[in-house]
Amino acid sequence: MTKLSTPHGFQDMLSFPLMEALLGRRSRRFFMGADIPDGVLAHTSKQKALPLTDLEKMLVVSACGGNTSWHHMIYRAARYAPHLSNYAGSAGGRVFPSAAGFHTSQTFFTDDEGAYILEMRDAPAFDDRADDGSLSPEAFVDNVRKRVRKLQSSRLGIPSEVPYTEAHNT
Repeated sequence: MTKLSTPHGFQDMLSFPLMEALLGRRSRRFFMGADIPDGVLAHTSKQKALPLTDLEKMLVVSACGGNTSWHHMIYRAARYAPHLSNYAGSAGGRVFPSAAGFHTSQTFFTDDEGAYILEMRDAPAFDDRADDGSLSPEAFVDNVRKRVRKLQSSRLGIPSEVPYTEAHNT
């Protein structure tokens, strides 16, 4: 497999401690170009809006529906042990939990260039894990990139008003 080039900061992201990410998460971010026009937190960014890079977008999409290699399945039930279960819905595991590998959800997303679907529902495992159990983060993201299909060439038309958008996101 060809080694993909990763931008500066990618290794820092990979080494960020899980517990720090979970316990330190707070809503203290404010994206460039944003505006909160009223209320006690009224604020306008002094920066121009800046879209996510392709890698950043693929990382977010990967977190929603990425394939994590082979589904390990359950094989300990007395009825079929030591053989694999007969009910797994997919050979490829996913980043989110799903009973018996029935990964039937689909990920849709939109940005200024279009609306997309991540076609991962019936995807097989995309790669073997290394002997230590690790999986290449670059290959993981690249697999997601390959499975994104553009549905239209414009942002999904969701009105920026209640009830279509939560009030705090308008």
